[in-house]
Amino acid sequence: MDADKPSEAAHKVRPASLRELLRRLIADVVTLISSEANVAVAELRRNIAGAGSGLALIGLGAMLVSVALLCLLGATVAFLAQFVGIPLAALIVAAVAAVIAGVLIAAGLKQLKSSEIMPRKALARLRRDAALLKGEQDGI
Repeated sequence: MDADKPSEAAHKVRPASLRELLRRLIADVVTLISSEANVAVAELRRNIAGAGSGLALIGLGAMLVSVALLCLLGATVAFLAQFVGIPLAALIVAAVAAVIAGVLIAAGLKQLKSSEIMPRKALARLRRDAALLKGEQDGI
């Protein structure tokens, strides 16, 4: 044998054993799931922030409207009381106020429904990855 020539055994690449391949597959799956979970968390945070601004606007509007409405409702009851009496004037004003409140609440709920909170994209990717893995496991 020539000392300058590397031996043939040094050039042979040993194929990975099934155990090693499975170990690598499991490590890759764990890394993939961890990455997808991080993406899902980031998407969820972004979606919650969007819904939070809608909730803040609803709360601020409700606070300001309540102060103004109390003044206006009192004045309206006093005005109507001249014609129909205090109890009936208070009932009329309360009914109108309840209808307006219902419309405002419905508008706020509509805004909340339009903001997406669930991280649907990341969950879809996780489902796809799980289905892919299930298919691979069936083939083993």
